[in-house]
Amino acid sequence: MTVNNVVFALAFFVVRVLVYWAGVYNLLLRIRPSLLTAPYSCPPLVVNTICAFISAGACLNGYWFAYIVRMARRGPPKPKAT
Repeated sequence: MTVNNVVFALAFFVVRVLVYWAGVYNLLLRIRPSLLTAPYSCPPLVVNTICAFISAGACLNGYWFAYIVRMARRGPPKPKAT
């Protein structure tokens, strides 16, 4: 794997997995309950739909990261015999 691929994998992990999942945690455990109660009293359907889409995005980032790790563990392509 080249240096560029390693840096991409590390940056993807830090930003898309660690930071994004920390934001999802904060959203679901702190922000969502406060949006559903007074003084905001947002409609639960709207808040829950937004939370579901953001959570689905976090799961998709986890899937992509697992795919990147699988590609990295596979190693470089084998040369073709001519």
